[in-house]
Amino acid sequence: MSSFDADKALTEYLSANFTAAPLYFENEEADPPSSSDLGAATRWIYIEIESAEDEQQSIGAGEPLENLWREEGTLTATVLVPVGEGVAEGKKLRDLLADKLRGHTIGGVVVRGINRSPGGPWEGDDGRGRWWALPLTVYWHMDH
Repeated sequence: MSSFDADKALTEYLSANFTAAPLYFENEEADPPSSSDLGAATRWIYIEIESAEDEQQSIGAGEPLENLWREEGTLTATVLVPVGEGVAEGKKLRDLLADKLRGHTIGGVVVRGINRSPGGPWEGDDGRGRWWALPLTVYWHMDH
């Protein structure tokens, strides 16, 4: 789990600035959306924000807490498309989301890299085989 400040900044930014597909954040929905939840949209994105570590970046400011600390983490955005639909529209969504994040500093969160991984059946579907996942990993840091 990321720090509250990083999670809040990224969640609020995406909620306000990305409208190309419904966004579902971790632990906000018990089950994947059904077609009736999505309406005309058949694609959606599952977002997880994680912090890997906090590490001291400077010395000499006195007590350790007075020095610069850097929190590093990832935002994983899994674009989900119906199985059998192909991946073209999902990859377009993934690229749109990458464009919204690339090169930005969001509430002190600095986006420093983006990785697109190969797609595959979504593990969050409990083996029902309805969704194909196209992951996007965004690497970020936040100084404290």
